[in-house]
Order: sequence, then structure tokens, then C-alpha cells
Amino acid sequence: MVRYALPYADVIDRPADELQQLIARDHTVEFSHSLETQIGGQLKAGFVLTHLFEDKDRNGDAGRSRYFPTSIATRAFKL
Repeated sequence: MVRYALPYADVIDRPADELQQLIARDHTVEFSHSLETQIGGQLKAGFVLTHLFEDKDRNGDAGRSRYFPTSIATRAFKL
């Protein structure tokens, strides 16, 4: 179930008691960013995007990737 919109950071968006529970269990504290922030920021800094790949694991029950790519990779260089 989706609970939070992007951009997201556990340390900002989770209630303090939930965050402390995560930390107490040595759980990963998560941060997420929009593609506009990630790629757009690189392009504004002078990088040129030359390739984009979306990971679509379609073998069997692939979890979330049945609905959307779960990760991307880019190739870029700086002018």
C-alpha cells in the first residue's frame, strides 16, 4: 500500500515513534527522489544522457515489477 508521495525520506515523513522503531530494529532508513530531481539535476549540471534502461524482471511472480520498472540505469557524460 502506498503511504507517501515522492520525494520521501523516513527521517522527515515518518512519525517519530515509527522512525524510532525502524532504527531500533536496525532497519534501513529510506530516501526516495523523483526522476526529475535525479536526472534533471545531472542534466542541469552539464551531463548529457546517452542511454536509459528500465529493469523489468518479468520472470514468474516478479512482485512490483509486474506493474512498473523497479529500477533504472543511465549512462551520461559531462560536457
